[in-house]
Amino acid sequence: MPRLRRRGHVASVLTLPQEIELILGPGCCSTADFANDQERREKWRRHRDEIMASANDFSRPWAFWAFEVGRIPSRENGEREVDLLRELNLLTAREQAMLAGDPAFVSMLLRERRQNA
Repeated sequence: MPRLRRRGHVASVLTLPQEIELILGPGCCSTADFANDQERREKWRRHRDEIMASANDFSRPWAFWAFEVGRIPSRENGEREVDLLRELNLLTAREQAMLAGDPAFVSMLLRERRQNA
């Protein structure tokens, strides 16, 4: 379902194909219908927070890498997102705790998994 946000009198609708393209990158969804890269960048700016909220730990959407970092991890060269996030000091506090093996954090994760099982 398209997401609708109102800013002033202008509504910004993000269609599902557009959202998928912002997550996976251009060429993944032939029906995304972005007029150009500027529109893609603007939709990212407007819908960034909700797209980022659905990202997995140690991973970021394509648009984050393209528009905010300016460098997309190269899977062909064996570059992992987590390594680049660490190198650029872009890990969240949650991700840092996970990597550090913080005992309190690990206990909380185990409780969450048991509750969701």
